Amino acid sequence: MTEASAPARFVRRRALLLLCGSVVLVLTAAPAALAAGPEQALANRYAPIVALQDHGKPCEGGGESWRPTAVDSVLGNPKIRLRGPDDGRLRQMTAPTGADLFGKGGGYYLDLPGNPLDPGCTFERDAQRFFRGQPSIAYAHIVKEAGIPHRLVLQYWFYYYFNDFNDKHESDWEGIQLSFEADSARGALGRQPLEVGYAQHEGGERAAWDSRKLERVGKHPVVYVASGSHASYYSSAVWLGRSSGEGWGCDDTNGPSRRLQVNAVVVPTRVTTSTSRYSWLAFEGRWGQRGRGPNNGPTGPNTKESWTKPLTWQDGLRGSSFQVPVASTLGQSVTGTFCGTVSLVASLFTYFGSPIPVVLVFVGLLALLALAAIRMRWRPAFDRPLRARRATGQILSASGQIYWRHRWLLLGIGAVAIPLGFLAIGFEQLIHWRAVESFLHLPVWTTVVLRIDALHVVVDIVAINATTAIVLDHLDTSRPIGLWRAYRLALRKFWALLRTTLVQLLVAIVLLVSIVGIPWFIRMLVGGALSVQEVVIDEGSTRAPARSSRKLVKGNWWRAAALLLALYVIGVALAPIVGFALLLVTSVSPEGVNTLGSVVYALTLPYVAVATTLLYFDLQARREVSAEVVEGRGAGAIAAAASVS
Repeated sequence: MTEASAPARFVRRRALLLLCGSVVLVLTAAPAALAAGPEQALANRYAPIVALQDHGKPCEGGGESWRPTAVDSVLGNPKIRLRGPDDGRLRQMTAPTGADLFGKGGGYYLDLPGNPLDPGCTFERDAQRFFRGQPSIAYAHIVKEAGIPHRLVLQYWFYYYFNDFNDKHESDWEGIQLSFEADSARGALGRQPLEVGYAQHEGGERAAWDSRKLERVGKHPVVYVASGSHASYYSSAVWLGRSSGEGWGCDDTNGPSRRLQVNAVVVPTRVTTSTSRYSWLAFEGRWGQRGRGPNNGPTGPNTKESWTKPLTWQDGLRGSSFQVPVASTLGQSVTGTFCGTVSLVASLFTYFGSPIPVVLVFVGLLALLALAAIRMRWRPAFDRPLRARRATGQILSASGQIYWRHRWLLLGIGAVAIPLGFLAIGFEQLIHWRAVESFLHLPVWTTVVLRIDALHVVVDIVAINATTAIVLDHLDTSRPIGLWRAYRLALRKFWALLRTTLVQLLVAIVLLVSIVGIPWFIRMLVGGALSVQEVVIDEGSTRAPARSSRKLVKGNWWRAAALLLALYVIGVALAPIVGFALLLVTSVSPEGVNTLGSVVYALTLPYVAVATTLLYFDLQARREVSAEVVEGRGAGAIAAAASVS
């Protein structure tokens, strides 16, 4: 044997060993693969990735506190109770197992520790303890719908310990599904999915497997989970819900998120024995404490129509969801206000436990407004100089007449909201630009204080009030004035207006943050409401316009407060009110609603400015009359004293 043949023999021997090793590995892995079966292989192949909003420190709010977990940590847990009827009495069982839930009907429910309507940190703390070290789970359910041949559906069901949205309830079941043109799991392994459906509240959204909106990592679909509600979306944004199917309010999947690859656990469609590992699937009760309306604990996946009729359910899903436009409105965002209003109403519903008190309060306010309108004196409205005493109703009606007579001039003044709005939008986008955010390192409290949408409304009100006051001052003395001259005169007062506004804003923030200062904040808000008119009309009071405004309002505080409240409800709330109507009764897109809201906003602010200035003239006239009366009384007293002497 030559020396050259030795290396060749070594290479052949090494190759033979590698081949034998590979055969052994294949033979070893084959039984495990066969044991898993095609169902588990299919579930593993498409197991979703959930994107959950980053959550800061526990119990400090913000982000998503819960993740999809197995129900095993809830079952057999000594902190959990099963409650239900038993011969007319309430039956209670501690640490119920899956076998205990088996076959229980709709009268039963699980009771988790804590009050879902006042969750505090109880549920988050318990979830961290119960599920610590446990993997994130999705229950995979493979089903064919009766009557629909050659179609197979793979569902993934997510269990969350708590639902902390506009509705608050213990436990939450959500999920997604994929449909295949196949008759079995083995057949589906050789094909790609046709379509996916993501559940959102009572409805959901569908997409083709090759749709651009569906994000995938390999074959794993990415599910953006809405914070608190756990509704499933295709991307990161804020989503508008205006029906039971879409949910009421706004689902938030925006911002930085952490991604979890869930483990797929295949479950059967039906369970026939209490000894089954998945005996809890035969439970038809509620997985959380009973509550009123949307705060009721949810039933399990097996009670949903989609459990056995997934294709029928998917056929009813939307093709898209409504994304809330960010920084795209010139006034108050209609869609953003809608989100906040729904959240407020939901909070009131939760507090009272019924919608009836909320409705009664709303009806009562409308009745008071109607009664006040009936009792007001509206005429004559415009038969006197602008600087004159007027009743509240006369101020409102006179403002309408002045607005109409000088509509083009006043509409031009209102149009200032457009460039100011775009400046605010640009500034908001700038401070939220990632590079700027990382440079500024703004603390959390600035997101509350530095509300750009609210600040630019304040700027709009100040600018339009100032320019309108200048126009009315000229009209009262029959001095001609055009739009550009009004702007120039208002700009001359820029620094005085800025100084006055900043001081009032800072004082207002301090009073609001202190909580106990809220009564003083309200008093200051009304007392200083005419500061702009003091700056641009009364030249002598520019050094202390807020103090002059308070003196002017003194003695007429309640009347001024009622009128100003009505005016700013008109000016600031009219656009959202019109927008709400459009959202609820039309199919106008959120962008269209916000655009129309911006138009309404720009149209109404000049009217508010006219009425505010007429209130200023009215209070001035009343002060002059009071001064004349005092002087007259003083002169009379002097004359009487002289006659006596």
